[in-house]
Amino acid sequence: MWLRRPRRRSPSLLRRRSFGSEGWTRQSRYGDGAKRNPPRRTAAGATPSRGAPPCAPTIGGNFGFSPTVHFFNGRLGNVGAMKRSPLMQRLDEILRSSKLSAGGFLGNDRRPLEEIIEADLRTVSASAHSLAEIAGRMRAITAAARRGQEMTVTVDDKLAARVMAVRGLIPCPWPHPGRFEKLVTNIERRDSGKSIRWSDLNIHMIEAHGFFEGRGSCFRIEPRELIEIVFWR
Repeated sequence: MWLRRPRRRSPSLLRRRSFGSEGWTRQSRYGDGAKRNPPRRTAAGATPSRGAPPCAPTIGGNFGFSPTVHFFNGRLGNVGAMKRSPLMQRLDEILRSSKLSAGGFLGNDRRPLEEIIEADLRTVSASAHSLAEIAGRMRAITAAARRGQEMTVTVDDKLAARVMAVRGLIPCPWPHPGRFEKLVTNIERRDSGKSIRWSDLNIHMIEAHGFFEGRGSCFRIEPRELIEIVFWR
């Protein structure tokens, strides 16, 4: 009696599964867990585009690198040696160029993009506020200042703000849909005289990518200074 030998399956056809926080994942050839039927997400404040990839509020966005930096209640977790991908290298080049913003988003900062973001996230993690809280406060101040129609308005007991608008939209340099108004908000503390400014794109990049721009750029925001000015209580 002849016994039929079991058919051997090619390793490339085998699928490994692991169970993550959002359900079963399928391991792709790049080692990332590709979620089955992932939830649709769009960048905060951005114009959604049908059929576009989701934008996750992580340190690398859709360019991501490992390990990923997440915020849990304002605390920074799992920051270690970061492995740069070719896509992250490409993003670094885009941010250094002047195609989207005069002088680029990194200014004269020669540090790698990952190092810039990690340093700023560590500063934020040492405070009592998360990226979402910071971006939310910035967005609320901008909304209050817009009511002044480019005139200085009093936001609260210690803050005065003014917005300046320029026609047109500017896209986020990260690879996801979203264009933002060229709106600049100028903030001044009445008690100390300290001032700071940001654009609508700054709010999005801080909230979605943990990116405050590089040193020497036109719209570089120092996280510690920003927090001291907008959270005065």
